Amino acid sequence: MFFIAIQSVRAQPYNYRCKYHSIVIGGAGSYANGDIKSTLSTIRPGLSFGFNKRIYPRLSYEFDFLWFRLLGDDFLASDKKLESADYLRNLHFRNDIKELSFTLRYDLLPNTDHYRKRPIYNAYVLLGGGVFYHNPKAKNDRDHWVSLRKLQTEGKSYSNIQFSVPAGFGFRYKLAIQWDLELEFTYRYTSTDYLDDVSRNYINPDQLKSDQSRQMSNRSASLFGSYNGAKRDIDFINNTLEEQFFYSGSGYSYSTSKAPGSKRGSKIGPDSYVLVSLRLIYIIPGKIYCPKFR
Repeated sequence: MFFIAIQSVRAQPYNYRCKYHSIVIGGAGSYANGDIKSTLSTIRPGLSFGFNKRIYPRLSYEFDFLWFRLLGDDFLASDKKLESADYLRNLHFRNDIKELSFTLRYDLLPNTDHYRKRPIYNAYVLLGGGVFYHNPKAKNDRDHWVSLRKLQTEGKSYSNIQFSVPAGFGFRYKLAIQWDLELEFTYRYTSTDYLDDVSRNYINPDQLKSDQSRQMSNRSASLFGSYNGAKRDIDFINNTLEEQFFYSGSGYSYSTSKAPGSKRGSKIGPDSYVLVSLRLIYIIPGKIYCPKFR
């Protein structure tokens, strides 16, 4: 019995429940996956700040605040394919996201001892939930950014506050005793289809609130790209695609295939976005909470 007791104690020499805290700061690139999509040229930067707590050898939880910008443009997303629906639609948006999130993180390799002895290399997966504030905007004809939510360009109202479900994976490298570096990839599902202010169909312009609502709702007949001001190939649109332009005195214009009642959105289901982050982790030195073996 004494031998068994000694073996039991020796079987647990490691600090199985050592817990420690970390501060996280990072930079990210964001990619929108909605009705208006991002391209490599529209990826925009972001920042993140977080607090992480290690609770088990493989498991930790983290609270994060993130700020980043989503940007998408039909003219650029069409990749010069003049016949594409994106090129004809000619919409764009930007959206500054401010998000609070909570995630659980599960490491591939366990850390069963003091943080000083953690693995040099590791990988992990994560899953969580978040809430964010958003406000999609677009440039008007005067090159001023205006809020699209207030204009109700599809005749629908939606909230600035929405929810997200982050899921992803990452790789971690031990830089020093108290420093780690992480490369993280997350896909964030959301509760809204209006990150880009595009979802359903073009509505009758008489149902829109103002001349600016009508002008921002349908830009398919514009002579220029709505975001970058590049000249569109109107001759190709009119003669090869046989699209006609129609204009009204209230600021509303449209092309044949983008008439009221036709589809404005091109994606089924809520919008989402991707973040690729480079994160610096600082482990806070202090008392390590471990079980005491007697």
